[in-house]
Amino acid sequence: AVMSSPSTDYYSPIFFIQMLSFFFLVLFQQDFTGIEAMDLVEILLQSRLPREYVLLILFQFFLIIFERVIYLYQAIKVKIVLQYVLIIYYHVFLFFILPRENGKAFQESFGLITFYILQAMYFILSCLQIRNGYPLFEKRRFLTKSRKPGWIRYYVFITYRAIPFVFELRTILDWTIHRTTLDYYEWLILEDMYMSLYWVKCRNQSIIDAGRPKGQAQPFFSQKVMIGAVVFILLCAVIWFPLVFLAGGSLGNTPNLVVQSELSVSIRGWSPIWKVQQSINITQVDEQKFAKLRSLYRNILSDEQRVTQITTFTEISNNYWDVTRQTLDSLMVALQQPGVELEVVYSFRRAGVLDAGIVLTGSNRRRITEEERAWMPSALREDQSQTLGSNSFVFTDVMPRVIRLSLSNGIIIPSDNSMIAFNLSINRQVETVSVFSSETNTTETITKFVRFWRS
Repeated sequence: AVMSSPSTDYYSPIFFIQMLSFFFLVLFQQDFTGIEAMDLVEILLQSRLPREYVLLILFQFFLIIFERVIYLYQAIKVKIVLQYVLIIYYHVFLFFILPRENGKAFQESFGLITFYILQAMYFILSCLQIRNGYPLFEKRRFLTKSRKPGWIRYYVFITYRAIPFVFELRTILDWTIHRTTLDYYEWLILEDMYMSLYWVKCRNQSIIDAGRPKGQAQPFFSQKVMIGAVVFILLCAVIWFPLVFLAGGSLGNTPNLVVQSELSVSIRGWSPIWKVQQSINITQVDEQKFAKLRSLYRNILSDEQRVTQITTFTEISNNYWDVTRQTLDSLMVALQQPGVELEVVYSFRRAGVLDAGIVLTGSNRRRITEEERAWMPSALREDQSQTLGSNSFVFTDVMPRVIRLSLSNGIIIPSDNSMIAFNLSINRQVETVSVFSSETNTTETITKFVRFWRS
């Protein structure tokens, strides 16, 4: 039988097995936590993490760190204690605790069996390390100590460096434990030098294995064309593809037209005085109107004709302005205060599949001027001489004329814009309504006084 040499270093395969176990727990946690993969996704979407899942991967993470500390200190007695503790813990945990909690026997769980095989490999390597002892002069850089590195070790080292924070954690742990005159920054530079030298060593070995003479130019087709040209084209595609995609047939340039619009005017803090909701009077512009719009507003792009619409709201409010005498008196008192604001709320609903049912809403507020506050109460007051008829008044700078709907379900107000003025009139009239009574089988005529607003 071939015996292992004294002081053989088994840390590299031990570390590899522990990392495999860590990623196995991260990816296949359902056999350990009892949470199915789809349920875990739903939990993560709610910005929550199961406590069992976090404790599981934390335990494996700190086990990797503790194993590294034992290796650096060459604490063989601590390693023996850890070996006994883990053997007892894993057998009790995998064979008794988890099957009882998850209601699934060990031999029926592929995840538990696979994890147990990984731990068995870890225990075998740890036993060999305990039997032979730690190397007297360990090199610490366990992935770069091969005398004849090849592509396999090279890509393993590249993968190790690509794992976020693993290299930094190992470096600062090594610096913390070892006696050295270097500070951490200098130690990090030293580790980086070893990494660069190892890469050069791997490349030189690959040149020797390929049998390429020194000083020979790189092959044109296999290197210059297949690597250089392809990488150059890919980088150009990465740089320019997003712009070409946005300018071409992307979702942002696919017509996603407005099918319903709503506009309301109110004195802030009170119910709307004029409100219109409609699915009509929303038209696309022709070339002549589009050219006129572009001459007035520079923020409209030349390729936006098919997504530009004009909305014309009907004059009469959809609802009666049904306020009590007391509410109207309170409103007229409020209009005497200087801080009263006029608020306009506008909303649009698109027809696209992605935006179906999503309403884009915006608003504009401005303070009611002193002149407007002076004549509004008299226009709203209902005395005997103004019971029927209408009173009108004009609000300037009420809302922007040009509104842009973004892809992110928001409304953008372009800077190059103009404001719309509203000419509102309150109309008072008497309406006669016929009401049928099923009890008396008669029709009763009711006369009522109503108010509505017209723009």
